[in-house]
Amino acid sequence: MTSERVVPLCALIVSVMAFCISIITILINLRQKKLDNLLSLHQFLHQGDLSDARRKIREQECEVSLKDPSVRRVCSSFDYAGTMVRNGVVNRKLFFHYWATPLRTLDGPLNSIANSQTGDRVTVKDYYKDLWWLLQQAKMQTPRS
Repeated sequence: MTSERVVPLCALIVSVMAFCISIITILINLRQKKLDNLLSLHQFLHQGDLSDARRKIREQECEVSLKDPSVRRVCSSFDYAGTMVRNGVVNRKLFFHYWATPLRTLDGPLNSIANSQTGDRVTVKDYYKDLWWLLQQAKMQTPRS
């Protein structure tokens, strides 16, 4: 093999390796961003007032109605979380590993208002569509052991 062929071949090999490393770096960064987003979402959902609102619903300490601020807060926060999970902004598997059981405990109480009207011809289920998507997905997850 002559040097006329070796130099371009080496350049090609180096270019292909650099391209592969770039792709791997991009994939690692995307994975890390999803984990960072998941951490931020966990911090948001673990705020004291949200935790207390979930407890009030779960333990039937409030009327499950959109007139109750706790119910609105829970619906709104999990609707936001559902939008993030559904669109792949966070790691879906890790999210459900942690949140599937808490979501299943809210499913019954919140389903009691699913078909209530909240505006002109809009049901609660339609208004908080990503919350209801989350609830359905949580039912399909195997319980943690």
